Amino acid sequence: MKTRPAQVNTKHILGLFLIAISLLSSIGAFGWVLGYMDNSFQETYRDHDIYYFPNPNVYGVDISGDPSGWPFNSGLQGCKNMIDSWLDEPKHVETYRDFETYQIQGFMLYYGVNGEAITGKWRHLEDLKEYIDTEYYPTSVKTQTGDQNTWIIYRQGYNPVQYWAETDGFKSPDFSSLKEARDFVREKIGSEPPIIVDENPETPSDQDPLPGNPPKGLSIGDRLDAQREIISGISGIFGLGFIALGEAERHDND
Repeated sequence: MKTRPAQVNTKHILGLFLIAISLLSSIGAFGWVLGYMDNSFQETYRDHDIYYFPNPNVYGVDISGDPSGWPFNSGLQGCKNMIDSWLDEPKHVETYRDFETYQIQGFMLYYGVNGEAITGKWRHLEDLKEYIDTEYYPTSVKTQTGDQNTWIIYRQGYNPVQYWAETDGFKSPDFSSLKEARDFVREKIGSEPPIIVDENPETPSDQDPLPGNPPKGLSIGDRLDAQREIISGISGIFGLGFIALGEAERHDND
C-alpha cells in the first residue's frame, strides 16, 4: 500500500515564513536590511552634526559611536533645542516660596528646585507655580464646625492627592478623596449635620507636567528596539494563524 505524500500547503509555507521573520526580527537580524541606520547629513549646529534617518523618520545628533546610540528628535529644531539644553546652563528665573525656578535653554521649559526636591518640567511658569502650590504646600479646602470642635480639611499633592483633617492639634489619617475626609469629620462630629462656614472649590490643574528630562537619554537604537518588537510580535501571531489554517485545510482534504 502506497503512502499518500503530504500536500504542500501554501498557508503552511506562509506561516513558517512569518515565524522566521518574527524570530530573526527579535534578534535584530533585519536592522541592516531595513536600512534603519541610513542617514543624510543636515547641518552642523554648535559643533554638533545633525543627520536625518528616513526609515524611523527622526533626526539624530552625532555624539560619536554607533548611530543607534545617538539621541534623536522628531524635528531638526528639536535637535537644536536638545543641543542648547546640553551646552547652556539653565537660566535662573526667580525664587518662588521655597523653590528656585529655572528655565531650560533650547526647550524653554520651567522647573523648580528645593534642596533635593526637583519638579517636573512645565511649559509655562504660572503652571509650575500652581504645581508647586498643589504638590508641596497644604491648601485648606473645607471647614466644618460641630458643637465642640472646628475641623479644617486640607489637600496636598498632585498625583496622588492626599486629604486630611485637623482640629486643636489632632490630625486625622490621610485619605485619597475629599469625600473620605468629610465622612471622617462627620463621624467625629456626630449625627448633627455640620455647619459649613467656609468652602473653597477645588481647582485641580488640568495640565500635566512634561515627564522626565529632555529626551537626550533616548536613542535611535531605542526606537529600533521598539519597532523590532512590534514586527516580531505581529509576524509571529500571523505566522501561527496561517499554520493553524493550513492544518485545518489539510485535515479537511484527508
